[in-house]
Amino acid sequence: MNKKEIKILSYIVNNSEVGEAVVMDKEELFAEISADTIDKGEIDRIVKTLSDDGLIALKYTDGIRYCIEQLSRGKLVIDAEENRGIDTSIKVSVDYKKIAKTAFAWGAIGGGIIALIITAIVIGLFEILGE
Repeated sequence: MNKKEIKILSYIVNNSEVGEAVVMDKEELFAEISADTIDKGEIDRIVKTLSDDGLIALKYTDGIRYCIEQLSRGKLVIDAEENRGIDTSIKVSVDYKKIAKTAFAWGAIGGGIIALIITAIVIGLFEILGE
């Protein structure tokens, strides 16, 4: 789908309910995407394309107005388009230098404790054997 089709479909979805037929003027739809370079004849093509793709049901048109029914598939497409811009990933930042420093510090502390325990055992053995 191109940007113009998405804008028109979004306008239809936001201004109607699923299964509800609404009447919209060609001018109304043209105003929705007038920022893009488009002629009014292209509005007919876009509405027909959306209908052919099963995103809307085109009940009738008289060249000026459209009777359009929003289909659930069209709403799903617009919901997906709106959520496409949302970044749902989790960014994990790992500071390896901090991990290395912390591991070194705890290793040194653990090594110091083991050295004290071994020293106490050796001193205790010398006192027992020395008697």
